[in-house]
Amino acid sequence: MGCSAKENTLYITLRSRGPGAAERVRAATAGIHAAFPAELLTEGFAGDRLPRVEDVLGAELLARDVSITLAESCTGGGAAWLLTSVPGISQVFSRGYVTYSDAAKEAVLGVPHALLEEHGAVSGPVVAAMAEGALRAAGAQLALSISGVAGPGGGTPAKPVGTIWFGVHWAGRTWSIEHRYPAAWGRERLRAVSRRMALALGLRALRGQPLETAARR
Repeated sequence: MGCSAKENTLYITLRSRGPGAAERVRAATAGIHAAFPAELLTEGFAGDRLPRVEDVLGAELLARDVSITLAESCTGGGAAWLLTSVPGISQVFSRGYVTYSDAAKEAVLGVPHALLEEHGAVSGPVVAAMAEGALRAAGAQLALSISGVAGPGGGTPAKPVGTIWFGVHWAGRTWSIEHRYPAAWGRERLRAVSRRMALALGLRALRGQPLETAARR
């Protein structure tokens, strides 16, 4: 078994030789599936590059004809940039929203001013409202949102640098998920990890796999 890391994704390679090799690989694969039921993106790959989360999500969206939209703050459109690298994605992705300021969140996505005042832009209620607002504006079926403190400044004791909130709306339910990453990673790594995590959470929702928190409603 070998493990390598590339573009914020872990890749596992299984090899075996001799009598019973295929069975050993099947048994090891089953064990990995059992241990990481929601983390596995795909199995096997073809083509000139290793599969990335945007490739897998894009393929499933296209296969199921599910439309998607994105509402981004700290990632500045980075998640949309990843998704648009997938050939043919325009069939299911027509628009996304970069709402960096509170005023833009209100004006473009309809995030209530009271939510921003009470909870702040980096919070569960606000990313939930961002996802729902983007869904309404784009007329999509799946909506993902991101808001966080990527640094180097702006952190507080309650919300230190590395605090990222993700919103997911799918099939009539909205989730808010908080991740806290090390501030030492730096701004660009935090943004890179966040944009791929948002897509991974959307893939989990699409597959009916568990997310980290209960649905908002």
